[in-house]
Amino acid sequence: MKMTRLLLAGLLLPLAFSSCTQAWVMDEDEGNIVDKSKIGIEGYDKIIYSAMEDLLKREQLKRGSAEIKLIGWVGIINKTSDRDTGADIEQASNNTIERMIVQSGQYKFMGPEVMKAVMSEVGVTDINKLLAIADKRARFISVLEKQGQVPDYLLIGDLTSASSRGSGLTQKNYQLSFKLIDARSGITYDMVQSKEFRKMYRN
Repeated sequence: MKMTRLLLAGLLLPLAFSSCTQAWVMDEDEGNIVDKSKIGIEGYDKIIYSAMEDLLKREQLKRGSAEIKLIGWVGIINKTSDRDTGADIEQASNNTIERMIVQSGQYKFMGPEVMKAVMSEVGVTDINKLLAIADKRARFISVLEKQGQVPDYLLIGDLTSASSRGSGLTQKNYQLSFKLIDARSGITYDMVQSKEFRKMYRN
């Protein structure tokens, strides 16, 4: 019996050590880990910063010292073939975009939680349907007016991807488009696209 216990302990000990999670603090010069199945941190960082900087520079030139407008940030709509781009990355992206908009001095900011709550009250989950259907958009504006503030513009991010398969490899190019849309008319006021973020996957 004692021998059996020793044998079992000897078998289970390597399993216990192999299941332990290791962690360490990364140095500043260490790159981000490359995600094996989706866009990942590195991709989001690159395409968000480049596109938002481009949009805000364009707006600064166009608007000059005009009155500060209110932007309603709807969020990034995942139109890629990735089933999930990561809820934590999405939240971090929202924070980055809010910071860049507010610090620009060109706009005030209304977050996606407000936009989604009002859309839910109107009975619309797809922002494109809201923009396309005039009575839905009017109802959306009416609810916001009751709350006291209506955004001058809605800001939407469309994340898309294009894929190619080779011999044992798959390439996927990601791109982010930001659309600045007049909230009352649904007309696109401005639009920018990020540079492509390209990844290679081994099949």
